[in-house]
Amino acid sequence: MAVRVPAQVRRGTPAGTGRAGESAECAKNGLLPGRDADELPPVDGFEHFGVPNVEQLAASPFKPDTSKTNLTSIGLLFEFEDKRVVLTGDADDRRLVASIRPRAEEEGGRFHVDVLKVAHHGSDHNLSNELLDLIDCDRYLISTSGARHDHPNEIAVARILKHGGDEKEIVFNYRDRAAMWDVAALRNRFGYTVTAPERDAEDGFVSFEL
Repeated sequence: MAVRVPAQVRRGTPAGTGRAGESAECAKNGLLPGRDADELPPVDGFEHFGVPNVEQLAASPFKPDTSKTNLTSIGLLFEFEDKRVVLTGDADDRRLVASIRPRAEEEGGRFHVDVLKVAHHGSDHNLSNELLDLIDCDRYLISTSGARHDHPNEIAVARILKHGGDEKEIVFNYRDRAAMWDVAALRNRFGYTVTAPERDAEDGFVSFEL
């Protein structure tokens, strides 16, 4: 059976790459023969039950972290040459909101940051829609293997997709944590890209430039 490559994909294929280039471009956009574009990619050790319902997850009531240890975490805002990086550790979302709100108000409602390290490895108890609605963030970092608490939590990632801005990059330092969100239908709908270690690179490490 012949598979017709959509015109918009053909136009985006560099000259001279031929069918191999077309196939790579199709795969990049989730267009693989025999697989629905909405289908989650296979991940060793995981069984998928459909694409996450982002709206439903993002609307889950926020229940703040009550850990005394996490409540003592220190959040840091670094500013250098017009670049801003917010490092949160396991910080309390409510304190982050209280700290960022005045800065957001000074900038017309949203405080622009180039990078936000998502608190507590992507726990839904440390990232609220209220906080996300106060920032204009280009890149969200999620640092975890998920080995201890199965982070990042689906609710936290859904909140980023729904409230984290029109265009953003989500960086994972473990490939299997990124895989379930690296779905063309979700990326296109919620305006984000996914970055994770290359297949031949060591898991746990990822690099980027501001």
